[in-house]
Amino acid sequence: MMAEAEYQFKELTNNNTNAVDPARGPPYKWADIQRSRKDMAVAWIRQNASAITSRYYELGDWVIIWCLYTVFRNRDGRRDNTIQQRQCEEDNPRVFNATMGK
Repeated sequence: MMAEAEYQFKELTNNNTNAVDPARGPPYKWADIQRSRKDMAVAWIRQNASAITSRYYELGDWVIIWCLYTVFRNRDGRRDNTIQQRQCEEDNPRVFNATMGK
C-alpha cells in the first residue's frame, strides 16, 4: 500500500504544475497539491493496486488518501524538527527549557 502511495508522492512532487502555487517550489506538503491532482493520484492507485492491497481500498478512498497523506507527512520536515529539539534539549537543557517556556 505504501509503495503505491510513495510512487504517487514522487509523481505529485516532481512536477510543480501539481501545486496550488507553482511558484512556491518544493518541498511540497499535502495541502500544497491541487485537489484534482490528488483525485487523479487516488484513481491511479485504485486502478493499479495489487490483488492484496485492492481489498483494503474496497473499504473506501479514505484508505488511499490516508496512505498518501502519511507519505507526505513523513517527508515534510516535521520529524526533523522533533529530532533537532531533542538534540538541543540533550545538549543544553537549561537553554532549551527557557526558550520553550518551561
